[in-house]
Amino acid sequence: QLTWLNLGFNQFSGTISTNLGRLTELKHLYLNDMPLDGTLPTEMGLLQSLEEFAIASTLISGTLPSELGNLLGVTGIFGISYNKITGTLPPELGKLQPSLLI
Repeated sequence: QLTWLNLGFNQFSGTISTNLGRLTELKHLYLNDMPLDGTLPTEMGLLQSLEEFAIASTLISGTLPSELGNLLGVTGIFGISYNKITGTLPPELGKLQPSLLI
């Protein structure tokens, strides 16, 4: 079972697949510094084993799905900076307690 996925600092482009939510044992997910676009799929909220989550410096746009509030295991990095995210932060994100919010 995959527990660590680091695709950061590559030139992969396109949208994040909803199938990523099927990797329920994933603990570390790094998709930062890539030309990814589109919105974050709500299925990201299924990754409840995540301890670190980084999508900083991509072209992700739109609003953050409230389902990200299900990522209560994130105690390390929660990186969402330098994107095209709009709107307000979902109140569900207030439940998260990462050690580093970027």
